[in-house]
Amino acid sequence: MSIEILLKVSPEDHLEGNKIYQLERRLLELLFPIVRSAAGACIIKREGEKIYILLGKRKHEPYKEKLSFPLGRKLPEEDVYLTLPREVEEETGLSLAIYSGLPNNKNKLFIHGFGPSYILLDKETGYLIAVEVYEVYPYYKPNFKGHGDLAELKFYEISETRREKLAPVTEAVLKDLGLLVQS
Repeated sequence: MSIEILLKVSPEDHLEGNKIYQLERRLLELLFPIVRSAAGACIIKREGEKIYILLGKRKHEPYKEKLSFPLGRKLPEEDVYLTLPREVEEETGLSLAIYSGLPNNKNKLFIHGFGPSYILLDKETGYLIAVEVYEVYPYYKPNFKGHGDLAELKFYEISETRREKLAPVTEAVLKDLGLLVQS
């Protein structure tokens, strides 16, 4: 596979002062402004025993026709921490929101859980890619209206990914999370 996981930070390690968290922040601050970089989100929804992942088919290379998380390139003068929310909104039409009550707005993806963070290297394209893992409310059906590089955007049941080609970064993260169904 052309993807290498350079760093994985668990939710427990995302504490200020934790050495792994500090390493992640330094990598993002030092490397992402000077190398080709991108950011995206693995958005998970659980309904009973079923697990769904928000994916869409890429319209353009390098992952054309492959299922992918919402992700995209960091703009030249953009702070890397702003790339992820901008790309999610661009590709889904929805903004990310942390909310402790019940979801009440179909124009937001309400996060109620956090998974690990990743910094990955795509050896084929030379991109460093930051991926955050979020869990959204079950049974929530937002109104997707993305206009980015993703088509057929929806929550795919994890077993559906067996019949589809996955973008390498998507495949690497899902495998590492233990969610990828093997044929």
